[in-house]
Amino acid sequence: MKTIYFTIFMTVAFIFNVKAQYVFNGCNTHAVYGDSLIGTSTYYDTTGFNSGSGGANITWDYSNLIIDTTGSLSHYYYDPATTPGSSNFPGAGLADLTPVGQYTYSTYSSDSTTILGVWDASLNCATSLYSDPQKLTCPFAFGNSMTDNYSGLGSCGAVNIYGTRTYMYDGYGTLILPMATYTNVTRAKIIDISTAGAASSIDTFYVWSDVNTEQAVFMYIYMKSITYNFVYKILESFSYSHVPAMVTNVQSIPIDQRFGITVYPNPFSTSAILDISNLDKIKNYELRFSIYDLLGNEGFQSVIHNPPFEINRGNLPNGMYFYKISGGQGIIGTGKLVIQ
Repeated sequence: MKTIYFTIFMTVAFIFNVKAQYVFNGCNTHAVYGDSLIGTSTYYDTTGFNSGSGGANITWDYSNLIIDTTGSLSHYYYDPATTPGSSNFPGAGLADLTPVGQYTYSTYSSDSTTILGVWDASLNCATSLYSDPQKLTCPFAFGNSMTDNYSGLGSCGAVNIYGTRTYMYDGYGTLILPMATYTNVTRAKIIDISTAGAASSIDTFYVWSDVNTEQAVFMYIYMKSITYNFVYKILESFSYSHVPAMVTNVQSIPIDQRFGITVYPNPFSTSAILDISNLDKIKNYELRFSIYDLLGNEGFQSVIHNPPFEINRGNLPNGMYFYKISGGQGIIGTGKLVIQ
């Protein structure tokens, strides 16, 4: 469940951040295929925490929070067509992969961003598949709110899921945390009333996003189970060592075509050939070729010398993989490899 929550937070961050204008007029911006979001998450003691009020030019001072634990954070962004769950989410514009092998599929257009569901590689099924997806519309300005109903199947089709989610753009100003101060943040408040099978809950989320990096930097989750009558709280901040480049939906589609990248044969057993026909555009850069498994773990990396370039499977077991080609212009190509 946290996978899709984090994707919602990232979507909110992308939409709400517009360099101090506090309004966004398009929803078709997302991470470049093959890029990633890498950083650290910090969890805090929730005892006595107060989310504070919304409004203009607010200072949210949480400098006295007590740190519980820290951990790593990573998300990898792919062309959905290269991922294992793509057939379940037709029309998806982005696949967001976490280290536990969960892909969240989304669509992007000029007036809305829609979360279609989640595919779990380890279970080989959709843990969330929305027939009426979760949607956030644009434009969205300070003081705006919107409500969206959603429904579908969860737990690999075993339970019905449905609910109502309300988004509110309720504040902007300065955020003070124990390890950092952000002087230009926006805050979203999200209320999610949901049912999954026989269990119902009312969850409230607060998401603070840094306008400068267009990323969520702090969140508070208050989850209340109606069915089982308990409350669970999460306080978490995020710092990043790498943030993805952002493009509009139409810009991200032809990335491999621009450089004439092909891999053949594919599937392959022992080796394959990587060719790049438009070398003039990148001839002055050192190119690196990397292979990742479905969990995002890097299994192979090499410098590309004078394509065509031979890809040897080495010790990689049979299965599906992703490749990434990077150079002086950033990510110049991504795709899917099958070893059999």
